[in-house]
Amino acid sequence: MHAATAAVFEKNRLLTGEILRRLPNEAFERLGHHNEEGTKTLAKMVTACVDRLEHRLKFIRHKRELSGCPLRDASWYRAPAD
Repeated sequence: MHAATAAVFEKNRLLTGEILRRLPNEAFERLGHHNEEGTKTLAKMVTACVDRLEHRLKFIRHKRELSGCPLRDASWYRAPAD
């Protein structure tokens, strides 16, 4: 079950990345409405999603280490360059 869930998450991430890479730069300035945070640009929404993933991964890694089952392979996730 967990492996299937991780595979779906990875595929969704890869496909979303492909869609976003094909967009023209001006598309990231378009506005959308987040149901809790109000009007935001696509760039801000994408940045928030990436930040949330990085934040959650820290906790997942920590919990896995504490349980004696560290993440063996997180090669599917490449953190953005600073």
